[in-house]
Amino acid sequence: LIGLGPEALRALRSVPFRPLGAMSFCDKAFSCAWLGDDLALIGTKDNRLFELEIDRRGRRDVWREIELGREDQYTRNRAMEVAARWASLYPPIFASGPDGHGAVRAAASRRGGAHAAAVSSTREHIVCSGGPSHNIVGFHRDEETECLVPRVAFSGHNDVVFDVDFISRDAMASASRDCTVKVWQLPQTPSYDEIRITPSGSVHPIGECTQNERVRGVKVVDRCPARHLATCTSSGHVLQLDAETLSLVHSGYQCR
Repeated sequence: LIGLGPEALRALRSVPFRPLGAMSFCDKAFSCAWLGDDLALIGTKDNRLFELEIDRRGRRDVWREIELGREDQYTRNRAMEVAARWASLYPPIFASGPDGHGAVRAAASRRGGAHAAAVSSTREHIVCSGGPSHNIVGFHRDEETECLVPRVAFSGHNDVVFDVDFISRDAMASASRDCTVKVWQLPQTPSYDEIRITPSGSVHPIGECTQNERVRGVKVVDRCPARHLATCTSSGHVLQLDAETLSLVHSGYQCR
């Protein structure tokens, strides 16, 4: 501001005050989904999840952090298995640490970021990727505290989940860096209270399609006579799959 006169200083637009909250110390925002007209769900690169209540009257917005699933012994062991698999494919230059493979242990604690957040059209189901062991986490709003809490883990991907989309009211599809597209059956809302993120509470995919490349995105194509999925791979190929059988409908388009 050095060198500006009084008139120029008065013409500067004031920056609205934002308090230093939890969001100030996060990495990049990777995903966003609307929970309501003034309520958004935001996932970040460092696997943190926030609920943002937007005040359209120009007052202070409210940020609330949401737990993105806890790691238990099962998810820790599975994370070590996934990390060991990748370490065998891409051996590190060195190994250190009391557990033998320092790189394996470091990779096991990483989730890769909350790349995808989605809310069903009925707002009955709320999901976000980035849970322990690359799980997709399903949330339910607690009636007493009115907070979103993790209730179910969709377990089956071996690498970062890049995208999710709802096929219907009771099914969704996911795309991952492990080169697969998976279809999941969603639990009914009343049963959410009985499901926890444990081995017995994990939901496993009912269908899977393996592609030759990392799958960066998946979206439901509603205008087809039968429900189809469109996927985009890391090389820019757009493939079209049948949502029920996951068989290839169209060989795809090559993007530039």
